[in-house]
Amino acid sequence: MAKLLSALLFSFITATLWGQPVTDSLPTKPDQYIECNTDKHDFGILEKGEKATFTFELTNKNTKPLVIWHVSTSCGCTSPNWTKNPVPQNQTANIGVVFDALEPGYFEKLIMVYTNFADKPLKLSITGSVAEYKSKKGFRKKTTNFTNQQIN
Repeated sequence: MAKLLSALLFSFITATLWGQPVTDSLPTKPDQYIECNTDKHDFGILEKGEKATFTFELTNKNTKPLVIWHVSTSCGCTSPNWTKNPVPQNQTANIGVVFDALEPGYFEKLIMVYTNFADKPLKLSITGSVAEYKSKKGFRKKTTNFTNQQIN
């Protein structure tokens, strides 16, 4: 009986200690100290093979310098480039992205920005559509005509 009570007491103390919040942890809301010009950019319609670029601007609203540790993307067709130096208060960091329009159709790509201000990334995105080719009247998707084909 004493062993059972000791085990229960040990379990209670352990669970209580592990359940305490860590006071030195980073905020969970990444944009608490970062003001972004936009968190989503729509490229509209791109031609297949075209490379499109956009720059997200992040303004540091904290008294501490903003450090961008890493930027990752959801696809290899999107390449990021970012400000590597610490950014003082009220100054701007740039996150440049290049999208390589290789496949026709709609796209939505995520850009995750990891900083010293939060334990979760700031999520940005780019969207648009890739057309197969460009005609004189604008972009047209390549279509297949089945009217003269017999289907068995």
